[in-house]
Amino acid sequence: MRRTFTKQFHLFHREPLQAKLFSKVEFSMRSVCRNYPILIGASLFLFILLFAASSRAQSPVSLTIDTTAPNISIPPDFSGLSIETGSLRYGNAGVAGNWMDDSTQWPQALHAQMITLFDNLGIRNIRVGGGSVDANNVIPTNSDIDAFFRFVKATNLSVIYSLRLLNGSISQDTDIAKYVWSNYHQHIKNFAIGNEPDFHSYHSYPGHIVDSTIYETDPGVAGSAFPSYLARWETFAAAVKTAIPDVKLGGPDSGSNYPIPGGANTYFDGLPWTVQFADSTLSLGDVTGIYFHDYVGQGAGGTPQSMADAMLSATWDTTYYQELYEATCVPVLHDGLSYRLTESNSFSGGLTGGSTSFATALYSLDYLHWWAEHDASGVNFHNKQWVLNDTIYMGSNGNYHINPMGYGIAAFNIGGHGKVDSVTVTNPDNVDLTAYAVQDSSGKLFVTIINKEHPSTRPFAPAPQNAIVSISANGFPDTASVMYLSAPERNVLAQGGMTLGFEPIRNDLPFVGKWSPIDSVESGHYVVRMPMTTAAIVRIGGPFVSIKPPVGMSPDGESAVPRMATLSWASSTGATGYHVEISADSAFSSVVFDTTTTAAQDTSVQLSTPLNATTKYYWRALVMDTLFTSSYSAAGSFTTGAGLLSVRQPIGVPEKFALAQNYPNPFNPSTEIDFSLDRSGNMSLEMYNVLGQRVDVVADGFKPAGEYSYSVNMDQFASGVYFYTLRQGAKEITRKMLLLK
Repeated sequence: MRRTFTKQFHLFHREPLQAKLFSKVEFSMRSVCRNYPILIGASLFLFILLFAASSRAQSPVSLTIDTTAPNISIPPDFSGLSIETGSLRYGNAGVAGNWMDDSTQWPQALHAQMITLFDNLGIRNIRVGGGSVDANNVIPTNSDIDAFFRFVKATNLSVIYSLRLLNGSISQDTDIAKYVWSNYHQHIKNFAIGNEPDFHSYHSYPGHIVDSTIYETDPGVAGSAFPSYLARWETFAAAVKTAIPDVKLGGPDSGSNYPIPGGANTYFDGLPWTVQFADSTLSLGDVTGIYFHDYVGQGAGGTPQSMADAMLSATWDTTYYQELYEATCVPVLHDGLSYRLTESNSFSGGLTGGSTSFATALYSLDYLHWWAEHDASGVNFHNKQWVLNDTIYMGSNGNYHINPMGYGIAAFNIGGHGKVDSVTVTNPDNVDLTAYAVQDSSGKLFVTIINKEHPSTRPFAPAPQNAIVSISANGFPDTASVMYLSAPERNVLAQGGMTLGFEPIRNDLPFVGKWSPIDSVESGHYVVRMPMTTAAIVRIGGPFVSIKPPVGMSPDGESAVPRMATLSWASSTGATGYHVEISADSAFSSVVFDTTTTAAQDTSVQLSTPLNATTKYYWRALVMDTLFTSSYSAAGSFTTGAGLLSVRQPIGVPEKFALAQNYPNPFNPSTEIDFSLDRSGNMSLEMYNVLGQRVDVVADGFKPAGEYSYSVNMDQFASGVYFYTLRQGAKEITRKMLLLK
């Protein structure tokens, strides 16, 4: 493992915060592009409407990748989950059997779902511990342990297994450790002893006796319990070492998160317990992992929007992660030890719409890359049955699913294997964007870009920015492709519908995201579009299959197109589906509609919500096969009509000339009128007042046989009864409508 921390260690401890912030930008090799602004308020819904209606320029960002310097290697088991010890017990948390395996019949459908999700997310480490290792008197049985390790074998996990410390039994711990080691040592990374021992509530002091062997010598000062804790820990560790001479240990699984705002100060002699533990156990040789916890935002609260704002704030990268790293991780690395965040999440607890929003996907992807770049040996997101911020949860239907955060973990699995490369970011418009580079063992370069720009209700926020990102990476070929992580309508609060490489992550099928070509590619230089609230993994080098974009697109160049238009194109050989975008501008920076068809024979799509009237739109499509996508087709364009919503020519012709009752009725001020023509020819749809005077012509002229739908806006008319009449040749139908204002 590379050790170049001495200079930085002294720099961090001697210079004031302002100087440290400038220095750490150079050291971390990351330019996180701006402190998150305070955002515009009143109504998020209104803001999104205004945002969608405006055409925004795309801000230029350039990335320069340096692959020549010695680089940090990302361990294969970097991505992990943390579960409670109680989760191993049979029948725990409403699960029929064990959470991951029912030992009476294996595997069952639920366990197959769990295996599939672990594989699809790239989870390769699991830490067993949490508060229940010290607080629960029901210890998992050998049968429970066997069931758990059947799952571990099926998913090829490395395991950090925690033993009880608080009011624990040395003989019980050694018995469990011996059983686990003798049967499953090939999967054991470390044994940990205890959980979050630095918290004040863990300690004994006058009037609060928990475990009398771990006590505060200065009551009320949590840090003063460290010497008694260490003595107790060493007693348990020595017993486990005697029982298993080859054992490897980790700890202390501290939980204060200090100096992060809201974290408790549990320092002892001026250092965090994590550092004290590393320094105190350095001579033992058995401690190979230094473990601590990090709930960045502390307790969940506020609103879903405020939680999303916090998770995507540049402050988390530039200040919170960095300060924790400087205070805790740099000294550990200076000791020559590795560190791992064994229990992490954005917030502790959860909030519907905040802990379950797409913001968590962008947060988890950024968090994993940030800590990988800073030489962590791994990150375990805590999965406590069944809190809202779990990565994997049991749905109301009794099946296992992933929350949006799982999409960020899966995206890291695609672009997070190999060695970290340095990235220099040039960002003149201060887009809230982060970027990371990793080169895999075969020489392919993966550049992960996260555009955290998003609408918010905070006051005084600028409009979110899309970006055009140029990547310079000398020495790489002219083959490059991209895979996007996105949510419907770029909605940071979306709780479903997100995709990675155009695909959802399922519990019953292996995940295979689709790669798209980058349109602007030269050897060593690549350009990719980065919409707001989106992440992308750019793959440079490696195989790429060129698929021709679709042709025969319609409408193209037409006017008076229905506002709920039907878009069609010619089929492509070998296609498994198509992706379609509609934008209000030719650069596609204001996408108002996008969808994916899943069947090769689907070569048309009809909008379900109307576009704006008398507006020019641009649209394009790409082809997908099982692994790759084509580039986008050349853009077609069309202009919508004033009132026409949709036209449908069903198989055959309508059976009769018909005019439907308007809907809604009564109405204010808009209503829809549907009619059908059983033959082609000139027609008219006109409106009259109660005096028989014609007040509007909704449609007229030649129309082919078919079914039509029009939107009528009567905002300029007075309340009252009106009539509308459909005519074609000698046929005529009239109906009555009521405008109520």
